[in-house]
This record gives sequence, C-alpha cells and structure tokens, in this order.
Amino acid sequence: MSLWRGKLGVYSVLILLLLIFYLQIFVEIPSIRFVQQVFKVVVLALMSFSFVRNFELIRKNHLMILLILFSMLFVLSSLFSEYFKLVAATLLVLFSGVYFYIETYKNRITDKTVSFFFMLYFIISIYKLFISLKSDIGMYGTLEGLGGDNLGYTLLLMFPMCLLYSRKVSLGMALVILVSVLICRKRGAIISMVFPAIMYFIYYFRSFKRGFVSVFFSLILIFCISFFLFYFISSYSTVILSRFESLGEGGSGRDLLYGLIWENWSNSLNILNLLFGYGFYSTMTLTENALGYARYAHSDILEILYDFGLIGFLLYMGFLGLLCYWVKRLRKYDTKLYYMLLSTVLIFIPKALFSGIFFDVEALILMVIIGYCIGKYKQMKYCHES
Repeated sequence: MSLWRGKLGVYSVLILLLLIFYLQIFVEIPSIRFVQQVFKVVVLALMSFSFVRNFELIRKNHLMILLILFSMLFVLSSLFSEYFKLVAATLLVLFSGVYFYIETYKNRITDKTVSFFFMLYFIISIYKLFISLKSDIGMYGTLEGLGGDNLGYTLLLMFPMCLLYSRKVSLGMALVILVSVLICRKRGAIISMVFPAIMYFIYYFRSFKRGFVSVFFSLILIFCISFFLFYFISSYSTVILSRFESLGEGGSGRDLLYGLIWENWSNSLNILNLLFGYGFYSTMTLTENALGYARYAHSDILEILYDFGLIGFLLYMGFLGLLCYWVKRLRKYDTKLYYMLLSTVLIFIPKALFSGIFFDVEALILMVIIGYCIGKYKQMKYCHES
C-alpha cells in the first residue's frame, strides 16, 4: 500500500490521464468508451486516496476547499439526475487541480515529471490534429472544410506550460500551438489565444540577458516570428475569417441556447430553483424538451446558475476571485509561475464564459496547471522558510 502513496501512485495517475486523453480519438467505439470510463474511475479513486491522506493541505487552501465543495455538490446532485454517468468527467476536472496541488507541494510531481507529462500530452494533441486534418482534407479536398475543431482548444489549454521548457523548445511548441489554433478555426480558442500569446512573448523576450548581441538576436527573432505569422494568416485569411463571418448567421446557436437557459431560470416562480437550481446537468433536459436535442450550456456561468442557482453562482465567483488572488500573489514571488498562472487565467475566463471548463474533461489540463503553480509556490516557500 505504501507504494501507492509515493511516486508509483503519481505515475499511475499521470499515465492513466494520458490514456484517457488519447482514447478520446476512439470515443465513438462503445468498448473503448467503456475502457475510458473505467480509467476515469480508477484515477478518481487514486486521487481520492491522496486527498484523504493529505486533507490538512487541502484545509489550508481556500481555492482547493472550493474545488472539493463543488465536487461534493456535483456528486450529491448527480444522484438524482438521469445524467449521473457524466459526473465522472466533471469530477476528473475538479480533482485534477487539487491532486496536482498536493503532489507538487509534496514534491512527488517535480518539474521534470510535469515537463515530460506535458510533452507527451503535446505529442498526442498533434497526432489528434493530424488525424482530424487528414480526415477533413480527404473529405473536402482543402482546409476549407475544417471549421470549429475543438482541438484548437485542446492545444491552447497547454499553452502556458510552454514556459517550462528551454527557449528553443518553448518557442517551437508555442508557434506550433498558435498556428494549430488558427488552422482549427475555433472562434473561442482564437480569441482566448490573444492575451496569453502576448504574455508569453513578453516573458520570452524579457528572459534574454541584456546586451547588444541579445537585443540584436531578439529583434531578428521578433521579425522572423512576425513575418511567419503574417505570411500564414495572409495565406489562410479567407479560411480563418470565414468562421467569424458566420456569427451574424447565428453561428453555433449559442445566442438561442443562452437565451433559453437564462429565461427559464430567471423567470422561475420557485424561490428554491432560483437559490439552488434544478440539479446536475438539468440544462440537458431543458434543451431536449425545448429544442429537440440535449445540450449542456457551453458556459460554466449559465450551467452552474441553472443547475445550482445563486448559491452555485456565488461559489463559482468566489473561485474566480481566488484565482485572481493567486495570480497577484505569485507576481511578487516567482516570475515564471506568475506568467504561467496569468496565462492560464486569461484562457480560463473566456473558455468558462463561452465554452465551459468544469464540464469539459479535456479542460482538466487547465486545472492541472493551476494546481501545479500553486503547489510549486507552496513547496518553494516551505523550502525557503525551512
């Protein structure tokens, strides 16, 4: 049993997370989907074991307490929902933040470990993108058929972790991610990419030693990157911008979806529904009855407001407030961790508003980064004080 308390348990969780992510490629195959679900349950069990063993660390961190409270809220509410089986994905997202916080603080997840984990995640993401591009080009003959591919978000979510690597590797990964997001033409991902990209390049060029050679090299690099991005965007401007042109035609239909959910919640005559919501994934029942097909809100704010009412909404606002607090705290302590967490929050907020974090299993990567940054800060501070 002691083996599972140490690095063997950590490595098992990391390997299973990568397998869950990889198996998304074959999620339409029932047997593969079943295996993926089994992996999720095993990971949740291993993470829960870590939580019990290290509850004192959770108790001392308000952000982690909120993640545990949300987890309990989701589990209890899902017991009375027809969508109970979907709770595993949501728990995996929430648990990942707490788990990486604990294991990084305990130094069982080191910089080397997390770098290797994200490199494998990056490789799998590129492979999934290759399969998607190959399929679309085979079907349509050009990139014109590729629009709104969620892989744009998948790659963007790990963008802050580019700062973990050496300058050359970091820059190469960053450029691949930026170009991939543009190719995928996911509007939300493209918009979410802007400020994190600016933060990345500010940190990247500030990290150079000041001197004539460094300044000259920086200017050459800026020129090459600018020319490359200009050439790429110019060559595929029609393909990329076509996704934004469809906004006036209703685009993804989020205006209808958001309006339906808001009106049904705000017009409720039952004070209990306003305060506590309608229950786990109740938006799926609402949309199925109103639109003929089940869809969740594609927005954490609206999903939580409808499912868990004002109580859930206030808890979520508290979570966002604590995230901003940690960004401010890291700014005074460690520059790299600060830029990593700031970029994560700049991706988190627009995705939470217009796509969703808590209800998207692949968004667990953002929670991993949050847990890692805060755990690393705590670990470094503990070592310094010792």
